[in-house]
Amino acid sequence: MPIHIFNTFNDPSGITGTTVGNGVNDADQIVGRYQDATGFHGFLETGGTYTTLDDPFAVAGANSGTLANGINAKGQIVGTYTNAVGAHGFLLSGGTYITIDVPFGIPGNTFANGINDTGQIVGQYTDAHLNVHGFLYSGGNYFTFDDPLAAAGSTKATDINNIGQIVGNYTDAIGIHGFLYSGGVFTTLDDPLARPGSTFQTGSTIRARSSGRTLTSKAETTPFSIATVFSPASIIPLRTAVPLQMASTTMARSLAS
Repeated sequence: MPIHIFNTFNDPSGITGTTVGNGVNDADQIVGRYQDATGFHGFLETGGTYTTLDDPFAVAGANSGTLANGINAKGQIVGTYTNAVGAHGFLLSGGTYITIDVPFGIPGNTFANGINDTGQIVGQYTDAHLNVHGFLYSGGNYFTFDDPLAAAGSTKATDINNIGQIVGNYTDAIGIHGFLYSGGVFTTLDDPLARPGSTFQTGSTIRARSSGRTLTSKAETTPFSIATVFSPASIIPLRTAVPLQMASTTMARSLAS
């Protein structure tokens, strides 16, 4: 039987119980967020050292700030910050913060959640009809996608690996389901031990197979959260290929920190 070791960590700058780990790379660098009296802040943990991450365009406040969600092998970090307009994705690369706003979404409703080693970024955005869609940013282009089993406006992408497989979650009449998008095909991921409609796919889930590490956080929205590593036999195969829809644009701006 394999031995699983659980390590608890807390950013020393945060209020007790507010540290949440969202992403980890193969070098064991962890990103996430914590809260203090001024609001939310992202963090990078490397070898026991915590570095605070604050997008320079973020506005401090009780329910606002900076959240770090994913990190790749190059140390590039993606996340979300909030200001007076709303939520914006960001990429932190080489000390520079770059804003990520999906051009066909409404202002202030873009969330960047995952990044792979080639710099492809996934997340979700809200459109003018207040529907939520997954997006992929790759090669200077934004692609949008929706799980065909999802209720309108309920697809969220949370992570991507180096061969372009994307995980996330969607909602239907039963509840919430995880999904894998690979080769143009959506595959539903429902943990057999979960209550129907209660399976989430979150940041760094898809990397667990290659690195052997899974990152989770305790009791944010439910009394108990359990991390599960899926094997091929536990995945429910799905339907027909669904192409991504593309709109060409460039990232909005950058600012050296």
